Amino acid sequence: GYYAAETPPSFEQSCTVGDGTKDINDIIKIINHIIGSAADGSDQLGGEAGCRADLNQDGDINVVDVIALVNVIINEAGNNGRRISDASKANISIADNKLVIDADGYIGGVDMIIEFTDNFNFELANSFAADYRISGNTAHIIMVDHENITEVLTMKSGKIVSIVEALVANSSHFVTTSIEEPSIFSVSQAYPNPFNPTTNISLVLNANADLSVKVYNLTGQLVDVIAEGNFSPSTYNWTWKAENLASGVYFIKTQVGSNVSTQKVMLLK
Repeated sequence: GYYAAETPPSFEQSCTVGDGTKDINDIIKIINHIIGSAADGSDQLGGEAGCRADLNQDGDINVVDVIALVNVIINEAGNNGRRISDASKANISIADNKLVIDADGYIGGVDMIIEFTDNFNFELANSFAADYRISGNTAHIIMVDHENITEVLTMKSGKIVSIVEALVANSSHFVTTSIEEPSIFSVSQAYPNPFNPTTNISLVLNANADLSVKVYNLTGQLVDVIAEGNFSPSTYNWTWKAENLASGVYFIKTQVGSNVSTQKVMLLK
């Protein structure tokens, strides 16, 4: 291979970058270096190999170097095609069980770490090259493509709790990236509403968290506690019985960590 594994990493020497035969195996070796797949560190590129892998010669091997190598391979194959201009900013979010990237131009690579629930299962989107490493409840994902990346993965089961870190790059450098963190919980509207004397509320929790579901009257006085404590990821259903309260408007306040959701209900007797 063009980039043979050598340790320890060293970038102090000079080398000629860009000569020799380059192929998908070289891309895989650089990706493995970034995500650190091998526990013994045997996949880390150092010495001459590390110098060659640092295609933009900035002293660091990262996803920008992988994008550069992909584009070299594509151009040498005569398949460069026509591409939109480079992006300057990107936004990462979750929509319809997909982790997506919305940018103002071409995105060639992403390097991210996500945290997920215990039953998480996912499928990476199609790309020129991609890989990931699982450690506990986190996944380190890297993806590169000569075409614009708009989707990273689809969730098959479980949920993403947090996007811990995200580096997004165009054809030559990292771009300004904003992250829309996934909601740790979602709570349904109480049903029925109006009600007499019971109403039901359900909550989907995506991570271990302290939560409380409390009821207040119009003056802000606490009148009942539906649930309170530390809860595991699951779907919870509660029935609130208000037979001992007077007719009127009440507020059900759901708090998970520092996140709060409040809804108004009406008791009619």
